[in-house]
Amino acid sequence: MFDGYLAQRYTGTDLEQAERCQVGEACAAWLFRQGLMVYAPIPSWHHIARAHHINGDYVTFAALNRAGIEACREFWILDYDEPGKSAGVQDERQIAKDAGKIDRLIGIYLGVAASGPHIFYWLGEAPCQT
Repeated sequence: MFDGYLAQRYTGTDLEQAERCQVGEACAAWLFRQGLMVYAPIPSWHHIARAHHINGDYVTFAALNRAGIEACREFWILDYDEPGKSAGVQDERQIAKDAGKIDRLIGIYLGVAASGPHIFYWLGEAPCQT
């Protein structure tokens, strides 16, 4: 079982999607360095979907996302680029809520350059390590 599922906004232009993926990768690495096991669907699937011409919309990945949420103890939202505007993040959050998952927000201070380094932090209590 994973410690957490990392939800983040994805829909947008190709450039926006690539940037969101890059930030998600950095956040997943930050979580991993804290000793947390994270499932991050955007960083996990963005490059595969692009390379193999898989539609990257939420509907295509809905069943995989649901299984990912169910396999995690908690549900984490990366508070970057207005995740509240994402229908996918809101749907995932409802799935997590229905499954009784703890919901946490992860904040970000963006680095000087778009590519980082970024500083991530918990908005509220950090999860316990397993």
